[in-house]
Amino acid sequence: MMDQYLSIIKNNDINPIDLKTEYLVNPLAVDVNEPRFQWTLVATDPLKHNLSQKAYQILVSNDEQSLAKNVGNLWDTGKVVSDQTNHIHYKGKTLNAGQRAYWKVKVWDQEDKESTFSTVAYWGNALINWTAQWIGAPVGTQKNALKNIDEIDAQLVKSKPALMPVLYLRKHFTCEPTIKTAILYATAQGAYEVLLNGKPVADDRMSPGWTDYHNTIQYQAYDVTELLGKDNALGVILGTGWFSSYVGYRHQFQLYGSNQTALLELHIEYHNNEKIVIKSDNTWKVNTGPIIYSDILMGELYYQSRDIGQWSSPAYDDKSWLPVIIKPIDPKVKLVTERSQPVRVTQEISPKTRREIKPGVWVFDFEQNMVGLVKLHVPANSKSTRIQLRHAEALEKDGNVYVKNLRSALAIDTYVLDGNHTKAQDFEPHFTYHGFRYIEITGFPGEPQLTNIVGRVVHSDTPITGQLETSSPLVNRLHDNILWGQKSNFFSVPTDSPQRDERLGFLGDGEIFVHTASYNADVSAFFSKWMRDVREAQSSAGGFSNVAPRACNVVDGAPAWGDAGVIVPYTMYRQYGDLKMIEDNWEAMNKWMNYIGSQNPNYIWTKRLNNNYGDWLQVNANTPKEVLSTAYYGYDALLMSRLAAASNRTEDAKKYTELHQNIANAFNKAFVNSTDGHIKGETQTVYLLALAFEMLPEKLRPLAANNLAENIKAHNWHLTTGFIGVGYLCPVLTQFGHNDVAYRLLLQNTYPSWGYSIANNATTIWERWDGWTKEKGFQDPSMNSFNHYSLGSVGRWLFQSMAGIDTGSQRNEVGFKHILIRPNPGQGLTYVNASYKSINGRIDSSWHTSDKKFTLKINIPVNTRATVDLSFAGKLYEVGSGIYDYNNCDLD
Repeated sequence: MMDQYLSIIKNNDINPIDLKTEYLVNPLAVDVNEPRFQWTLVATDPLKHNLSQKAYQILVSNDEQSLAKNVGNLWDTGKVVSDQTNHIHYKGKTLNAGQRAYWKVKVWDQEDKESTFSTVAYWGNALINWTAQWIGAPVGTQKNALKNIDEIDAQLVKSKPALMPVLYLRKHFTCEPTIKTAILYATAQGAYEVLLNGKPVADDRMSPGWTDYHNTIQYQAYDVTELLGKDNALGVILGTGWFSSYVGYRHQFQLYGSNQTALLELHIEYHNNEKIVIKSDNTWKVNTGPIIYSDILMGELYYQSRDIGQWSSPAYDDKSWLPVIIKPIDPKVKLVTERSQPVRVTQEISPKTRREIKPGVWVFDFEQNMVGLVKLHVPANSKSTRIQLRHAEALEKDGNVYVKNLRSALAIDTYVLDGNHTKAQDFEPHFTYHGFRYIEITGFPGEPQLTNIVGRVVHSDTPITGQLETSSPLVNRLHDNILWGQKSNFFSVPTDSPQRDERLGFLGDGEIFVHTASYNADVSAFFSKWMRDVREAQSSAGGFSNVAPRACNVVDGAPAWGDAGVIVPYTMYRQYGDLKMIEDNWEAMNKWMNYIGSQNPNYIWTKRLNNNYGDWLQVNANTPKEVLSTAYYGYDALLMSRLAAASNRTEDAKKYTELHQNIANAFNKAFVNSTDGHIKGETQTVYLLALAFEMLPEKLRPLAANNLAENIKAHNWHLTTGFIGVGYLCPVLTQFGHNDVAYRLLLQNTYPSWGYSIANNATTIWERWDGWTKEKGFQDPSMNSFNHYSLGSVGRWLFQSMAGIDTGSQRNEVGFKHILIRPNPGQGLTYVNASYKSINGRIDSSWHTSDKKFTLKINIPVNTRATVDLSFAGKLYEVGSGIYDYNNCDLD
């Protein structure tokens, strides 16, 4: 870890690294008035203890030259006595539209020794006033492009009216060679890729990302200074994206509009400070090309015969192209900067095996369920042919790909080649993505080899923060499956499935998984963006939705689904110490609480249930829906009281504390036996929610926990929980003294259990415990995803309880500034090695057991403190930063 920082380390103990602005690394467009800075600290000597930051100084300048001279001409904080390293608001001079600001920081350690300045970071201010216009194709352009295609394709396009050709837009322009900077701002009603002089300006996919296009559209900013010359051509490939592709499970298409358009401004500044703007207007040209359609659910159809050559190069002759149509910017639709990391290709995977299942039909197995694309390599001298790639998560018994669970999503990419070619060619789709482990290839010229395809993993590029390895191959695979499920479904929004005709941002899935997600990856920016979608989807009555953006499933949110509007902001506050998350969402959260409370004055949530899903996909259990809904109402009140206290809303904190108590009282009166702690329904989930949400009086909690353990024992040490209960299963068992039961469930490998899917070759989390069984085969294909992260919410427990990495135990100890190291070893595991890169630095916790002895090694990051709770061995420690070993602690 230290090697990459040796160049900045001098004679000081600590140095600032990993500078970010609004959770992002060097964002080029930020529309926050006072953006927040953050950094972490690294020790010169990792063996030294109790290192901390006493003070910091931030310099912000409008040019790197001034900053190099240690001049902050926009802001110089001076020496600020503080140990704060994140959520520090910029308080300098107001930036102009599009202006870039450069910043760096130095710190003083606990002995007042001064560090060197950090490396330079920067951010760019938003483009405040757009002068460009939306540009697209004249009416009929795309319809005419569908003429003279193969009959098989013509029938498909006719039956799927949203399958429209991709547009190509271009503009030729010249500029002076003395360019200082050039920033391109771009967005689309659709999905787009930009090329400048034949080269892509970035590596993002499916931009501008999914929002409710009726209300908000994100835009991106790209530094294209190095791509410009004297003679230039700006080109845009424009697909339908979420704007007018098929979206969701109700065959919705053109959800936001019927014709995709693009909006661009290229701001060029010369060294003499002269500025020019190249923008989308009526001087642009448009054409169609080889992509007949590229649809999120249906896939892509590519006709090589319609290739338009070097269309984005300056020398290209576009006389035959049509002039674009233009439309003004709608002032009612907000144009906002991209709030999170973009969707990108993050890795490549080669297939491991192949077999010919019938003449000319080949099935390739990547041995990993993933989400993304397949790049196809076609060798030289290939004859005219039609190559089709069909994507699937599973195989039928006969070896054919299983696609019934995709429902109406075709998930087929087709390349129609035009004849002999002397050079090898690569093909890759543009504005679609698929969930798959297997690829069926037909029509390939000759015998396809393993090297002819490569899987390209695509998802929102949230940085991985959690690492976990144990002595159990099952647990290791489970962690991998959870992480793969997260990567697969965090695609601009947290979707419920990546392969079938759905891929919606379900709030229930998001709220139950958000805590796990925040250990696996840095999702601070990702969920900040999605909570804006959640707020925009809130109804005028105050109801959060079931999905955000609100599409297909248009009713207000059900219990445990709509509650994400409170639970996600709370989790972001807890994990990242983000007070702004509270401020941004407080009004919406208040409206949600009033929405429930106004219709349920007796504190039992029976009205405004909105298709109450209950404990979705529970097994051999029937959790009463009114028990679940009321418990969630109580949990919302509990979290609101904490958020109010954290944001100094004293009266609100009191109000919501009382509300939680009133709901708990009503809950106990209606559903709980006050003598023995039995709860109506007698399911695992009713006990889990009552305990996790603090709905029971103190005296009943041990009794209820025992009832829970007895229920699990009665099911032969198997779980029965669905989407909702499963997230609280192991945490509650460990919290209330049944850690042994949590481990029995964790390591179970018969149905229903996490291990059952692993025993049956799962490489991601299944939607259902019985997605496939030896006795019945595949579940009902109408709802059977093999890549659906909700049941993987046990990942939180793996880090928080098994490895023992948690933020402090007090309500105000958030963001891992004060760390709680409280590992919980259990039978079946002999070691655990875990690390978590928190907003305050990397935390390591590694333990192993031998002969009833427990050994722990931890690494506490600079500028934090930790409580090391080894209460099972009767030991408790308070420590500062550094590496610590606790050897041969008694397990008995």
